[in-house]
Amino acid sequence: MQIDQAAEQAAIAAAEKWLALADAGRYAESWNQTSSLSKSGIQTSSLFIPGGSEQQWQSSFAAFQADLGRAVARSLKSKQYAEELPYEPEGEYVVLKYETSFERKGNGVETVILMKEEDGAWRVSRYTVVLGWRSIQQSGY
Repeated sequence: MQIDQAAEQAAIAAAEKWLALADAGRYAESWNQTSSLSKSGIQTSSLFIPGGSEQQWQSSFAAFQADLGRAVARSLKSKQYAEELPYEPEGEYVVLKYETSFERKGNGVETVILMKEEDGAWRVSRYTVVLGWRSIQQSGY
């Protein structure tokens, strides 16, 4: 697989816009920038992840951020273009890892997975935070 630098840069721009919306508490707008896959859920022969409503998104993300506190520093540490990811349908993806310091919970690693949608836009497919990590390995996602 060839690295698609243009795709990585477009995905980084979309992720940073999405993170800024989430950081500002603009959850309805961040919902609009999530992938259709995230909204509808995933169902394959070996995996089921239910989608959720916009209201569920807003309330759960608000509670999540209230617990962590605001992001006070964020630095992109790795990026990886992929056409296949475990537990994801075929498509184009960019996996981004940020080292982030949170107001209440200290340091963590944010992983933002973006997928290229049918309209050509990069949208957030998954977002996770692992707290307590001080550095990121370059391999894996």
